[in-house]
Amino acid sequence: DTDEFVLSDAGVLKRVDYSYLKGQLMTPVFKAVLSGNQSISSGSGTTIAFDSEQLDTGGCYNISTYKFTPNVEGWYYFVAVGLIEHGNAAGEYGNIYIEKGGNLIIANRHGSPSDPALSTSLMCAGISHMNGSSDWVQAAIWHNHGVAKTLDNNEDYTYWLGFRITGSV
Repeated sequence: DTDEFVLSDAGVLKRVDYSYLKGQLMTPVFKAVLSGNQSISSGSGTTIAFDSEQLDTGGCYNISTYKFTPNVEGWYYFVAVGLIEHGNAAGEYGNIYIEKGGNLIIANRHGSPSDPALSTSLMCAGISHMNGSSDWVQAAIWHNHGVAKTLDNNEDYTYWLGFRITGSV
């Protein structure tokens, strides 16, 4: 950047380059949602089909594979949320998790709600380093309710997002 500001320091004028003042951009960034409800089988992990982008500043999110492959190296913050009726009896629970290159990196488990007719949001969030070229992440969900359950596509309760928080540290 070549823009400069003139500041007064006890009456002495000083020029400061804009690059010292601007904040670090937290890009790329994405947010994806479901275009329709998704059936989730019991007892097996299922990639969540987040097939509709609401935001994708770097063109790094793929709506066909549901993977985010950032093109800038750094540490990223990810959040995956899904509204699903995942259990109605003792011992039943649901997991939502984020995989990096097919390996679990961030996860959360939630037990059966006290009201079996009530769906609950499963949510996990965390950070991971991404190499900016080949590392990819995707969100997945699992439950042991015994029968397939519906993952609700209401974008207020079911979404997947991530953004760069810093470069290498």
